[in-house]
Order: sequence, then C-alpha cells, then structure tokens
Amino acid sequence: MNKTWVGLAMLIAAILTAPLSAAILITGNEVWDGVSNPRAGDGVTLSGGVYTIPTELVIGSGAKLSLNSSRFEVGATPTSSLTFNFTAGAGGLTFADATSTFDIHTGDRFGPVRTLTLNMLDNPISGPGRIVNGPVLVSETGNSMFLNINSQADVSLGEISTAKKDAQLAHIDITTSGNVNIGSLSTADVVDGGASAGWVFVKAKSITLGSIDARTQRMDGNADNGSIFLTALNPPSFDVNNLVGNDAGENFIALSGALTTNGAAISGPNVGGNITMKAVKYVLGSGFSLDKGENGVLSIAAGTLDNGFTAGDLFMNQSSAQLNPAFTVLHVPEPATVAMVLMAAAALPLVRRRAI
Repeated sequence: MNKTWVGLAMLIAAILTAPLSAAILITGNEVWDGVSNPRAGDGVTLSGGVYTIPTELVIGSGAKLSLNSSRFEVGATPTSSLTFNFTAGAGGLTFADATSTFDIHTGDRFGPVRTLTLNMLDNPISGPGRIVNGPVLVSETGNSMFLNINSQADVSLGEISTAKKDAQLAHIDITTSGNVNIGSLSTADVVDGGASAGWVFVKAKSITLGSIDARTQRMDGNADNGSIFLTALNPPSFDVNNLVGNDAGENFIALSGALTTNGAAISGPNVGGNITMKAVKYVLGSGFSLDKGENGVLSIAAGTLDNGFTAGDLFMNQSSAQLNPAFTVLHVPEPATVAMVLMAAAALPLVRRRAI
C-alpha cells in the first residue's frame, strides 16, 4: 500500500474514532437571563439576548434551567426576550426525566410581552421533562414568556405550560417539519379572578397530544378564552391543497385527553375559544373529550373521501365526542391505489399495440 492510501486510511480512522462534542449537562439550578452566561466555559456565547448553543444541552434529573433568578412575588427583576440558537447537527435540547424543568418565568406581571424563541434547526427537543411557568406551580403570580419553537426535527416532551395566576397571557407557538408528541399543553389562567388565556398554535408533520387547556377561569366573563390551532400537513407549506404532498400515513392528529377552551364564567360568558384543526387523518382515543367555549367556533378539516378512503379511514373516533369533520384536505392516494394507477398506466400502451 502506498503512502497516499495509508494516509487516507489513517484520516478516515481518525474521523470515525474522534469523540463527539460533549453535551452540556445541567445538574442543578442555573439562570440564563440574557445577562449571565453560566456556560461560557462550555462554548456557549451570549450576545444581545441570544444564546448560541454549540452542542447538545441536557437538563438532568431534578435540575432546572431558569430565565429569571427569582419569582415575581419575591421581587424579581424582569428578563427581556431571549433566543436560544442551536447549532446544526450538533445536538438538541434533551430532558433526562419528568423532573427536568425549563422555567420560562419572566420575573414580571402584566409587563411588556417577552418571548423565548428556541431555534432548533435539525436538532430535536426530546425527553419526558417540562417547559413551564414556575410561579403557577407554587400558586404565585407571575408572567410566562411567550414560547416560540422553530424546528426541522421532532419535538417530544411531557409538558409545555405558559399557564399563570392572574397575570399576562402567553401563547405557545410550535412550527416543525418533524413530528410533535407532547403529553399536555396549557395556556390557561388558573384562578377565578384571573386574566385572559393564551393561544396554542402547532404546525407539524404529525401531532400527538394528550390534554390541551386554553381556558380562563375568571368567573365574571371579563377575560377571554384562548384559541387552539392544530395543523398536521406536509411541511413546510402545510397547505390543505397540496395534493402531491399530504399523506394519510404521515399527516395525522392523534388526541388522547381533554381539549378545552370553555372557561368558568357564570356571567358573560367568556369570549374566544375557537378550535381549528387541519390534517389528513385523525385518531381520537377513548380518553379524548372536547369542550369548546360558548362563543368559540369549531372547525375540523380531514382528507377528501376519494381513492378508496372512507370517513372511517380518515376520522377514527374511539371517544364519546360527537364530531363532524369536513373532508376537504387534498392528499395523495393510498399506496394500493397508487400501485393500481401505475399498473394501469404501464399496461395502456400494450393494450393500444394489440389493437393496432
């Protein structure tokens, strides 16, 4: 073997055996408030409220990443909007277990809107942990960040909640070319004298969710329920008219828990609470229920009933909810139908030749 081949072999061996960049592991409570950078030594950079993450970020068991050093009711200084930019191909945001927490409290109440943006690129969010507004967990008042997740990969979590107790509403907005699988989502205001609830937006290739709570619990009707928008269609356009992209096998919404926008008002009632869903296929589990706000509008669009598909194929309802989708979303034929069309097209010239 000549020197060139030996050198090439050594280079390939070095690449294959080179260690991957070590993950950044959070094992206690860390504050990432746009002022401090607790992981500068691990290559994280901070500039103008933007953290750039060079490798996988892991929140360990019982650990917490916070965006503010304390809660509103104990005198926190508000955190400004923040962005976490992950590096392409370097690893995503991982939660070790259900006790791993990302606390998105702003340190304020009814202050200006502040947003946390997670730009994941091709990296996933994964694990059974939670992204939550800390004060509401201990029955205190405090704002949550609005949450924007932009991704080309899967987003899988135990819980995302911007719920609060009589504080500023905050939306949840997830857009990904991958699949979404989340145990519960909440934008609620949880007390009877509280404020309006936030909205939920999810766009993904497929959506699998447990419960969704977008209610205001204010009793006098002087607050709005949040609205819910779920879209599971071919990315990145998420277009209901994409005949060659939308696919029943990939673009589905699966729901297994309570979906509610019906607030508790006894005089009013609360306004808002629209529920809009678009997908080729739906799977509603036996535990699914839907309780829409009195003034909300319900809209469910499923795949068109053609190419051998029936209503039962595209709207599989195992729950007691009585729902009537509109079968208007264009989509590709089922595989068996595609094969038959191709076989027919291939046989057509032969038939013509025989007729000559």
